[in-house]
Amino acid sequence: MTLLDARDYYAKRSGRTALGERPATSFRPDLCCKVASSGRLGVAIDPAEVAPPQRRGPSSGGSEAAKPRALSKGRPLSMALRVPQLRRGLSPQQKAILEVLSGYPRQPEVDEEGCAFYGHLARTGDILDAFCDERTPSRYASISRALARLADRTYVTVYRSAGGNTRSGFRYALREVSSGGASPDELGRIKYKRSVSAVLQDARETASVEMRCRHHLQRHGVRLRHRNGVWHAVCPIEKKPVYQTRDLEILYAWALVCYS
Repeated sequence: MTLLDARDYYAKRSGRTALGERPATSFRPDLCCKVASSGRLGVAIDPAEVAPPQRRGPSSGGSEAAKPRALSKGRPLSMALRVPQLRRGLSPQQKAILEVLSGYPRQPEVDEEGCAFYGHLARTGDILDAFCDERTPSRYASISRALARLADRTYVTVYRSAGGNTRSGFRYALREVSSGGASPDELGRIKYKRSVSAVLQDARETASVEMRCRHHLQRHGVRLRHRNGVWHAVCPIEKKPVYQTRDLEILYAWALVCYS
């Protein structure tokens, strides 16, 4: 099951519309994904959802419900990836989330606009890799709706893709919001529910600048590299940066002047 399939499953299950509105139904918000204190993505699981059905007939002196499994003690659902015994007794919602957490799809999805989309939650943490073509802004809306299913109180941090990756994209990481709040870091962490449109707009603009700058430098034999928050224009012959800055737009302006 892919991330988008899981989203559609939740929509049918809870009566949500395609745009994400949710009427008054029996949808359980406590089953939404939350970020555990350890930094891994997990689920706040209700013991009633994990407990198996009551046994019928006398059993060791009477009829009683079995005890909830160990996973119901607030442990993250990602533990079920490493302990197969914990997968038994999960609700359909939790099984769907578990399949998403397992790292599927490994192959990119291609939408109707021909854009390859990588959307999966990494097996080892709480990272959502979402690589999108800047020509398909509708895909960002799909990502935001998928993230909206995960938690109510989260911060979305926009990470640049790896320097050696030729795909233009972003990495969204979910972080738990403490009661005292979190100070914004250099990468622009903001409150998700309040300013997600601003994040996505900034992401589209940054992707466009990076793509134009990278193509302009490649025409002159210079490579663009991003490492530790710093952009480098690297000469492929000397293997050394000829210019570096933290502001991508400044580097692009420098490239236009030096390699006009």
